[in-house]
Amino acid sequence: IFGQINAQVSKNYSVGVSASYAGYNTDKVEEAWNLPQLKANLFGDFKFSDKWFGGLNFFYIGERKDMLQSNVAAVPSGEVTLKGFFDANAHVGYNLSDRFTVFLKANNIASQDYERWYSYPVQQIQVLGGLTYKFDF
Repeated sequence: IFGQINAQVSKNYSVGVSASYAGYNTDKVEEAWNLPQLKANLFGDFKFSDKWFGGLNFFYIGERKDMLQSNVAAVPSGEVTLKGFFDANAHVGYNLSDRFTVFLKANNIASQDYERWYSYPVQQIQVLGGLTYKFDF
C-alpha cells in the first residue's frame, strides 16, 4: 500500500508526505531479506527569492531482516534484524544566471549511525557542494 500527498502552499513553497506499507510472500524463501514493511517520507521545497532555493527531506525506513553468512568458525551464520532508522537531508542553491547554479547539499544531517544493509554502515554527515551549468540545445 502506498500513499502520497503533495501540497503547493504557494508558488514558492511546496510540501509533501508519502508512506508505504508492504507485506511480502515468503513461501519460497525464509524472509524478504532487506525489505522493510514500512517506509515514510516528509519533504518540502522552498523558493526564498528569484535566486535562492532550498529543500528538506526527512525519511524513515523500518526494521528489516538480513542474513549473516560467515566462513569463519568463530562467527556463526544466521538471521540478523536491522533496526529502523530516521534520516534528514537538506539542500540550498543560488541561481547565478539562467544557466549557472551554485548548490550545497547535506545528507545524514544528524550524523545518525545506522546500517542500510548488514555490515554496511552509512557515513556520518556528508556535505557536497558544486556548480551546475544548463546547456541550451
